Amino acid sequence: MNDVVTVRIADVTSATGQANTNTSRASSVAGSLDNVFGYKPGNVVEAQLKFGFDGKGTTTRKNALSATVTAVVREVFPNGNLFVEGSKEVIINNERQYITVTGVVRPEDIAPDNSVSSDLLADARLVYSGRGVLSDKQRPGLLGRVVDFVWPF
Repeated sequence: MNDVVTVRIADVTSATGQANTNTSRASSVAGSLDNVFGYKPGNVVEAQLKFGFDGKGTTTRKNALSATVTAVVREVFPNGNLFVEGSKEVIINNERQYITVTGVVRPEDIAPDNSVSSDLLADARLVYSGRGVLSDKQRPGLLGRVVDFVWPF
């Protein structure tokens, strides 16, 4: 335990999703008001209800992350596998970037230079986040978030 291993992160994800929805429903009712409470108007009452919805959506997302993080062995399992955990903070132009990695690695997947590729981690968790002027400007302001919450249309 507490040995270190370098995790080489080369993660590329890509996803595309599409959805189409088309629903419709119609119903009608007809009846007369003959002899209601002794009153005989002879009027016919009709009602129709129609409902329809068409929706289409497409989403596309692509991400790429390339980094190295030195992780610490936090636990050795009975089968010899290692639970590793590591984090890195990088500050560039007052922007703080954080990379955190956790996962389980087999000893045979560790290269002679004591590194392992992130795609060989089981139960891998890669977190990339940041704080600073640019990160703060990437989200709506307080008033915009309040308006969006109160009136989401």
